[in-house]
Amino acid sequence: MTNKTVVNYYDLFMQSRLAREVPPTTIRFYEVKLGRFLNEINPDKVTKQHIERFLLQFKNTGNRQRYYQVIKTFYIWREQTFSLPNIIKHMPASKVGKLILPSLKKSRF
Repeated sequence: MTNKTVVNYYDLFMQSRLAREVPPTTIRFYEVKLGRFLNEINPDKVTKQHIERFLLQFKNTGNRQRYYQVIKTFYIWREQTFSLPNIIKHMPASKVGKLILPSLKKSRF
């Protein structure tokens, strides 16, 4: 019988961000977004379908894009740090619509 050590990737990832002196607002962003993802998904058993299903729960494409970026950053870090497979590497991001602002009229002053 062997004891298997469970790696707390969340804590190690957050420590790596602090070591890189990431701004506090970005740290908070990671805490919320990555924390939610890892509470719902096991990073060692995840499939592309799990990630897609997780992302599809967000109707706002901007929010979906932000989660995607955090997940991608996390898996790049895991790949570089632990030489683990990067499940999201070839998974395209969802498209975010472009915001078109109304044009301004030229003033006659």
